[in-house]
Amino acid sequence: MKAVVFHDVGDICLEDVPEPPIEQPVDAVVRITASAICGTDLHMIRGTLPGMKPGTILGHEGVGVVEEVGKGVRNFRPGDRVVVPSTIACGWCSYCRAGYTAQCDVANPNGPQAGTAFYGGPALSGPFMGMQAEYVRVPYAAHNLVRIPHDVTDEQALLCSATRWRCSAAVPSGNLPSCRHSCRAPTGCWRWIACPTGWRWCARWAVSA
Repeated sequence: MKAVVFHDVGDICLEDVPEPPIEQPVDAVVRITASAICGTDLHMIRGTLPGMKPGTILGHEGVGVVEEVGKGVRNFRPGDRVVVPSTIACGWCSYCRAGYTAQCDVANPNGPQAGTAFYGGPALSGPFMGMQAEYVRVPYAAHNLVRIPHDVTDEQALLCSATRWRCSAAVPSGNLPSCRHSCRAPTGCWRWIACPTGWRWCARWAVSA
């Protein structure tokens, strides 16, 4: 597959790399249909965020279609359109259960003191291969994917990928789990409330009633 690969500061290449496999029963593989460049990516390119490993695929914002799921993933199936949030959480540790998913104690293989696990980052963040690629492996997929409603485009959904979902709005199709923080705006917009690092960010778009 094609991917944007970090080799060194200022040395970023689009090249052919192997497609990611399912590594754990809780994994999914997503075919990326839209990805974005975040300002954080510029730190890797400029060298202002140290610790990048040569060969790391960049990118932590993406949406796509589920291609394959591990045996432990029961709430998604191939063909589902999904948002892949930028940070990674297990979904069941004390921090995740409290809603502080960016502080997950489990997802980062470097241990709970290493900080937030996210795609396309330095060694201390995992590392996990990023989403500026044709495919991405999503760990703990049952918790780290959000199904996209049929009437939301990839471009709209992509705006929400940069956040770590704290909760998701209930939509008429029932595709997303309901949450007490969600609300229906009087203008007919759905609000999706998300929390990457303790701050609450809100992305809104019009969805017909």
